[in-house]
Amino acid sequence: MRSLWALPAGKGGRSEPFGFEAEDRESLLVMWLEEAIFRLSARGELLTEARFSEASAKALRGTARWRPLAKGERPRLEVKAATYHGLKVLRRAGRYSATVILDV
Repeated sequence: MRSLWALPAGKGGRSEPFGFEAEDRESLLVMWLEEAIFRLSARGELLTEARFSEASAKALRGTARWRPLAKGERPRLEVKAATYHGLKVLRRAGRYSATVILDV
């Protein structure tokens, strides 16, 4: 499995609960992506797994697994931010899909 940053998910790391609240699903998605971007760029932690216990119109909760980057390991592409430009979050048949443009 490969991640958004073209790094292997690997094993290990630690699981942490997370929770976000916002006015809409689009804002929740941007907040979630911004957290993953921040953790990678500022802390050197790669998101390898996420399990969602709640994904409503105004809240996103669950558990995420983060693993530290290995010495010398770097993303092939540096993502700077998630944007609202062209952002779409759709729910069909109980599943979510999204279109998001990332600033690189």
